[in-house]
Amino acid sequence: MCVLLYKLPRPWIVDEKKDDGYTALHLAALNNHVEVAELLVHQGNANLDVQNVSQQTALPLAVERQHTQIVRLLVCAGAKLDVQDEDGDTSLHEALRHHTLSQLRGHQDMQDVGKVDAAWEPS
Repeated sequence: MCVLLYKLPRPWIVDEKKDDGYTALHLAALNNHVEVAELLVHQGNANLDVQNVSQQTALPLAVERQHTQIVRLLVCAGAKLDVQDEDGDTSLHEALRHHTLSQLRGHQDMQDVGKVDAAWEPS
């Protein structure tokens, strides 16, 4: 796969979407394909915040399935934690729903997950 990424005629093809909006990174996150996700992020420069038709990025999909290595990879690579899906949920909501907030809080040094924004108001 690494060779394929280097030989792509158009680098943006890594972020190509299927009809349901899923990219290769979404599928790697869903199926816990850690090595594929690492290649897509580090070699393919995949966009971490591409949303599928349900407005989900790869991060909440990995959080929901408790794929901790992929969660760590995406958070360390700079995936946004506050992207809302079609229901208004974020990765943090998903973590709370699945009792995996510690997955995200464990990476607090990368992003300020635990910081409360005093100006935030629910929509």
